[in-house]
Amino acid sequence: MYARIPQGLHGMSHSDMARVDMEERGRGGNRYINTIRRIGTILQATE
Repeated sequence: MYARIPQGLHGMSHSDMARVDMEERGRGGNRYINTIRRIGTILQATE
């Protein structure tokens, strides 16, 4: 169903995403943050 979501993100809650977002921001992982945000938007659109 969510074939485009990379492994490891399955079943992540929004709070999990927010925590990863903060951790990645601290490491300068902007590309990863953008990916997480995009996935979050896709998940919200399908709910």
